[in-house]
Amino acid sequence: MPLSISTNHPSPSPHFWAVVPAAGVGSRMRSHIPKQYLRLAGQTVIEVTLNKLLALPQLLGVIVCLAESDDTFKRLDIASNPRVHTTTGGGERAQSVLKGLQYLSDISYFNNTDWVLVHDAARPCVADAALRELMDVCLRSAAQYTGAILGAPIADTLKRAQDGAIVSTVPREHLWQAHTPQCFPAQVLRDAIDESLAQGHLITDEASAIEWVGGNVRLVSDSRANIKITQPEDLALAEFILTQQRR
Repeated sequence: MPLSISTNHPSPSPHFWAVVPAAGVGSRMRSHIPKQYLRLAGQTVIEVTLNKLLALPQLLGVIVCLAESDDTFKRLDIASNPRVHTTTGGGERAQSVLKGLQYLSDISYFNNTDWVLVHDAARPCVADAALRELMDVCLRSAAQYTGAILGAPIADTLKRAQDGAIVSTVPREHLWQAHTPQCFPAQVLRDAIDESLAQGHLITDEASAIEWVGGNVRLVSDSRANIKITQPEDLALAEFILTQQRR
């Protein structure tokens, strides 16, 4: 049975951390290397993503959750950044995030009431303004909401299909596409993932775990430019978006 969780976060001086699950291989990219290590704007995808997060002065550190066989990340320049920590991820996203949260709890200056931003390694186009708005909303609405996520209203017509044929048209009213980062108090998120996994609940993102245990998640409107690189053509689109952002 889902647990009831408090929306009160009494930390007098809240801090932020980030957890970046990066243990996947990105098979849909049809590449011989994991998509986070493909080249983008003169760097690797994951370097662009991490630099977006590290530009936030409120962020105390980033925990990158890597595959056990990963021997690439340590060779990147960003791996030597003192705010970047690494740990071994899991077979699924939720397991990687949980391992990142477990690593975080062992850092001496971490507090259980600190907030954590969970962000996709392959989402390098998140805007600085969106990151700041997300953190600000979490702090301002902490008495009412457990946390918040970036997202965008669905723009396309949605079809339900079976065996390649349309079964019905799904009304898109009230439907949003979930983006990352997704931001919650670290201990609350860890407990929610633990409980969800123990109950066999499917966790598709961090918000789904929070929802499962009775949390209240706020949506923060985000640009659809905050794409997740999943297909080969997404790299060119991400390059274009980053160029526009720099201008």
